[in-house]
Amino acid sequence: MEQTPQPPSDNGTPEPQPSIIAVGPQGDATPVQPLPPPQPVVPLPVGPRPAPVSATPAAPRPYRPIVLPDEEPADQFDHGHGHPLILLIRRGLAFLIDTAGVGAVFAIFGYHAMADGHLNLPQTEQGMIDLFALSLGAALVLLFLFEAITGTSIGKLIFGLHVRRVSGQRAGIGNILWRNLFRILDVLLIGVILILVLRHRQRVGDKVSDTTVGRSPIGPFSTITGVLIIGALSWAVVEYGGGASTLQSLEAQIKTYVPAFYHQPVPSAQPPGAAAPPPARPQATAVPAAQATAAPTAQATAAPAAQATGAASSAPSAQKTPTVAPTAV
Repeated sequence: MEQTPQPPSDNGTPEPQPSIIAVGPQGDATPVQPLPPPQPVVPLPVGPRPAPVSATPAAPRPYRPIVLPDEEPADQFDHGHGHPLILLIRRGLAFLIDTAGVGAVFAIFGYHAMADGHLNLPQTEQGMIDLFALSLGAALVLLFLFEAITGTSIGKLIFGLHVRRVSGQRAGIGNILWRNLFRILDVLLIGVILILVLRHRQRVGDKVSDTTVGRSPIGPFSTITGVLIIGALSWAVVEYGGGASTLQSLEAQIKTYVPAFYHQPVPSAQPPGAAAPPPARPQATAVPAAQATAAPTAQATAAPAAQATGAASSAPSAQKTPTVAPTAV
């Protein structure tokens, strides 16, 4: 490393720092920048420390209680349940339409197919039982598919109802499946009690699947859509199901195989407090012995006489020859 000498300054200014050149092993020279001169250290002033600035007090935070998942506030999502008794009536009528109404439509189409030979079921009592079982099963399957895809059903559309999760989110296929599997327990009046008592108006199936039934998000258009679907089903029954003739034939079959439902015992006209009269005993009429004896005899003699009279009247009358009386000569 070599240093290049600098000429001295005559005006009294500080001499510049000499430049430093680094020579490598191959003889190449590289200038190196000198380090800057050290800065003088300025001592800090010594005195009293300033007083700390007083901070303004922060506003108190509002009290937020810890809410467990099973104890969410009722106003977390407004499902629009309304009065519990009215909601119960609407849900019951909707379920009746989804099962009995839709099942009746399937039964009409099934009986029409039986009459045409497209459905291999005999028109007997066992055949009618199988037809109604298949119709009810098809109605329940359609109810599950309708709720899983759209969150509602035909009956719920008419009454403006919709199935959601308690948090307000859309109910998935798994929720709807569990909801329908526990429906048999709700039919035994358990669901009625739970709907009237629980906060989210849930029956057993709703409690298991974390769902509830509330107001439809489309408002009055829900009822209009349900009525249009019912009209389309009625047109299909008339056009492709035989219409009134198939319905009358199906009703006649029901009357034939379910007589206890149509033929109820006629109530008596007596007041409720009156005692029923004793049944009348049949009185035997005494026949005189002479009449009893004479009747067979008279019948026995009358028959040949009548036959003889008829034969005489039917036979041709014999020709009579004139008789000439002898005269005396």
